[in-house]
Amino acid sequence: MAFIVVPFVDLGRPYDNLGELTVRGWRAAYGGALRISWNLATIVTIDYGRSSEDTGFYINFNHIF
Repeated sequence: MAFIVVPFVDLGRPYDNLGELTVRGWRAAYGGALRISWNLATIVTIDYGRSSEDTGFYINFNHIF
């Protein structure tokens, strides 16, 4: 088994066309993840992200067969 801790940061802003792209209004989000590698075929990921608007918690079981 292997345990991997992954921090992340995301920065973005929605716009309809390139003329609306400015330096104002950008929003940041951040979080962390834990990846658990259990043999070569199973990887469990647990992600938690947070922004000024909402939070998210995700668990994913990937099994390659």
